[in-house]
Amino acid sequence: VMAKIPVLEIFGPTIQGEGRVIGRKTMFVRTAGCDYRCSWCDSSFTWDGSMKDEIQMMTAEEIYDRLYEIGGDCFNHVTISGG
Repeated sequence: VMAKIPVLEIFGPTIQGEGRVIGRKTMFVRTAGCDYRCSWCDSSFTWDGSMKDEIQMMTAEEIYDRLYEIGGDCFNHVTISGG
């Protein structure tokens, strides 16, 4: 049985604006379910329950397939973010 990851959204490609990979064409995988509840979190919707109906449980293979379905060969980095 393959493990499934709670995914809220997969989007891009977009230009990464932060960190060491700034300027790279990036796809984003936003996950759900973080239990830290950081006060500075800019993605509280990933853990506060407001988007629970949007969560898709996906295998790594399904995420990979979706990334390439959306982004084709127009990206060279993936950021996994969110809750």
